[in-house]
Amino acid sequence: MEIEKLRKEDFIKPFCGEPTIRFQNTGPIVLNSKAVKHLSLKEGNGKLASVCIYTENKRHSEFFITKDVEGWELRLDSTGKGLFNNVKLARFVIDSTWENCVCHPVGAVKPDNMTFKIARLPLDDDKNKNVFALLRKSQ
Repeated sequence: MEIEKLRKEDFIKPFCGEPTIRFQNTGPIVLNSKAVKHLSLKEGNGKLASVCIYTENKRHSEFFITKDVEGWELRLDSTGKGLFNNVKLARFVIDSTWENCVCHPVGAVKPDNMTFKIARLPLDDDKNKNVFALLRKSQ
């Protein structure tokens, strides 16, 4: 009998321990506790700051996030995650990302949710010093 050793590194979540944001087709948009900390969203009164999601003008499949008083207001859940609901935004992000993928396997079905890693470094040191890219694949 042939057996295969299952290695623990083959079963690690791709974004484990990284700041992430998940968009769900039904509307919830969830920033994990690492993202809340990375974006400095916790305010002194125990509430969370608001966030804004951006897209690139020419490629609507590229997304970015920043803290913004005019953005979506986050609520804090019991595990330290920040979340808000917006079906239209969640579906726009999922659809735009899915449609931009060059090729899908035969019979592939668009996922109900997508998770993005939040870049560790901002876009630049000037105008976009607090804006972070959303990365679809682990680097």
